[in-house]
Amino acid sequence: SFCSLSQTTMSKVRIHHVQTGKMLRIQNGKIEAKSDKDTIDDDSIFLKHDAGDHDHYQHHQNQDLYITISNGKAAPGDKPDEPLTKEYTGGRGTIALHRNGQYVAFDDNGDVVAASDAGDN
Repeated sequence: SFCSLSQTTMSKVRIHHVQTGKMLRIQNGKIEAKSDKDTIDDDSIFLKHDAGDHDHYQHHQNQDLYITISNGKAAPGDKPDEPLTKEYTGGRGTIALHRNGQYVAFDDNGDVVAASDAGDN
């Protein structure tokens, strides 16, 4: 389903590609590669923030790179006013974004193509 999540949903979520079911990876500030869905648990990087609805996310490999979702696109962004807390395992560069309590899926151009609930994982 493509509905909003309940208030009890954790803020730690993952990005998945709605067409292929693969994870999207951000490299050099661009969404340019996908990893197998089977590797999500082992290799996904989870970024969690406590700054309300700020659409800013920090890349784990480049601490100076922040990702901003603006007008439906993911792009390099400025450092947010409030710090982020991050949790991750592995180091392949898979990034997880959280936006308004939903999973956000991107196409190959970085455009947001769907926001779904955790049941679509």
